Amino acid sequence: MIDLSNLHVSGVSSRLTLSKDEWISVLRLATFWYFLKFRKLAISELDQAGELTPKDMVLYGREFKIQAWLTAGCVELVERDEAISKEEAIAIDYETTFALFRIREKRLRQFIAVTIDIEDVLKEELDVIKHFETEYEEVDVDIEFESTANLTSPPFSLGDSPPILIAEQQPMDDYVKDEQEYFNPIVFSSKKKKKMH
Repeated sequence: MIDLSNLHVSGVSSRLTLSKDEWISVLRLATFWYFLKFRKLAISELDQAGELTPKDMVLYGREFKIQAWLTAGCVELVERDEAISKEEAIAIDYETTFALFRIREKRLRQFIAVTIDIEDVLKEELDVIKHFETEYEEVDVDIEFESTANLTSPPFSLGDSPPILIAEQQPMDDYVKDEQEYFNPIVFSSKKKKKMH
């Protein structure tokens, strides 16, 4: 089991070897709780792994307010050889799909700067995301984590239910002061789903 129960504030000092889905879970929780060091770490790890599909980049770019992912996902959907699939169209919404098909057709007729067209089509949405990204940059809490778990071995057997990262609230007397701002430390831990009978 993945155990991230020993979280401290000061700076990320360790690296985790996690799967794509696990990094997405970290990113989701870090974004929700404004754990910006973990947010940046998760984004960096997912970028370096190169496992995000164009659909992933569009969906997660929207969910986690990441302009670069949303734009890059749309650019790849326009520039690749194969057309946008029905599954992708449903996932990213038909209005966006229609706009991307128009850009694809325009690109086939003449050389255009795809990114500029996409940024123009998605301007309103990208402006909203840019606003959120600015907020994520302004609030910066250093986080250091230590893990006693063996992160190089499989966290669970194939017969088990996969672990779910959850956030637990610490007691009130665990409040600490950092840079004259009070906050309640959050503990990430892993718990397994109960199997339904």
